[in-house]
Amino acid sequence: MRKLILPLIIVLFLTSCATHQGMISSSALNRPVKYEDIAYGVSQTNQVLGLGGLSKDALILEAKRELINNRPLKQNETYANFTVDFKRSFFPFYNQTKATMSADVVSFTNDPLADPYTEKYKQKLTRKSLANELFEIGDSVYINYHENGVIVSIENIDKVRVLSKTASGNSKTKLYSTSKIYTKSKDYKGYKVGDMYIYSRNIKGSFVKTSGRIIALGLDEIIVKTGSRKLNVFNY
Repeated sequence: MRKLILPLIIVLFLTSCATHQGMISSSALNRPVKYEDIAYGVSQTNQVLGLGGLSKDALILEAKRELINNRPLKQNETYANFTVDFKRSFFPFYNQTKATMSADVVSFTNDPLADPYTEKYKQKLTRKSLANELFEIGDSVYINYHENGVIVSIENIDKVRVLSKTASGNSKTKLYSTSKIYTKSKDYKGYKVGDMYIYSRNIKGSFVKTSGRIIALGLDEIIVKTGSRKLNVFNY
């Protein structure tokens, strides 16, 4: 029995988990409005051994800044019905908190009998599902095999808009096919980020077994980092 205690402690210590918490703030609008669009903003922070990172208020503020940058208001528009979702992921030695903020974009109208929802708004509501179950809004992803980003919206059944940082620290968003991005935290097809991956490589005509750690999973490919920090890409 004693021999099982240490392995069990190690397994429990290395196991990651996540929790969710959400907030909704409804807006009281005294005039008829038309729902034009949905805006999103995402921010995240990391703590190592409980140290560092942004406060909850700072995360919300940063997510709001990103929301405004991603969908600036036009004339006669305002934001309404803010929601904030917090996802806390716990890993060995560090934890990550991600805040995803959304808001309806509405415009004021003088016609109370008109359809209150534009076609764009309806499409945003009905296009929340991708053709796969691997990705969703708020996910941290790799793009171009090494660049970090966050999914801020789903544009089609196989396309998402990803928020990332430029070399100068500015925010940018770009549309990507779901076949070109990789999750950094989810399980897929029996594989798990953080697990070891064993493969064969050809060395002077002989195939040698070697291994690396899975750092990201895509729809068709796995990204593996070796001990020399080299990135290799394999098909499932």
